[in-house]
Amino acid sequence: SATYTLKFKACAWSKDATSLKVQVDEQEAVEITDLENGPAPYAANMKEFSLEIKGTATSKITFSSSVESKGRFFLDDIEVRLRMRLCQLPVL
Repeated sequence: SATYTLKFKACAWSKDATSLKVQVDEQEAVEITDLENGPAPYAANMKEFSLEIKGTATSKITFSSSVESKGRFFLDDIEVRLRMRLCQLPVL
């Protein structure tokens, strides 16, 4: 498994819950809070979020509501990047 950076933009549907969950494979879900839930147009309500995740090239990322009712949300610009490790090179 490797460490990746997951970036995405999200906002809640007007007047719906202001959080969502992100889960990678069977790992514990991470709750993302502070989504904007103002009226349309929704593009103006989008906020960028970023988190570190662990997985493989075949991992499954699930975005889901954090509540049972009124938990709709919009997603855009989803990006997953391998986090590069810095290594020290010997000085010659």
